[in-house]
Amino acid sequence: MYVTNAEDSHGRRLENGSWSGSIGMVQRGEADFTAAMNLDQFRYHAGEISEIIFIDEYTAAYKRPSVQSDIAGFVKPFTPLVNERPCPI
Repeated sequence: MYVTNAEDSHGRRLENGSWSGSIGMVQRGEADFTAAMNLDQFRYHAGEISEIIFIDEYTAAYKRPSVQSDIAGFVKPFTPLVNERPCPI
């Protein structure tokens, strides 16, 4: 199950020594683990840190086509092969 914390943060150390955010949820047993965290020296020592797992994704981007008028558009569907075929009737 995917859970987000109410603060929508990775967590910060509070004055009483406990943690807020996703680190606090793990320490209180509300979550089993957290992911995608920016580590600093304080967060690093707050819990057990696993090996970094990196998944590279491929993304394609393109410009959305715009509608344009074209005066020769009515002949573009016809390729030379289509134009040279004899009529069956």
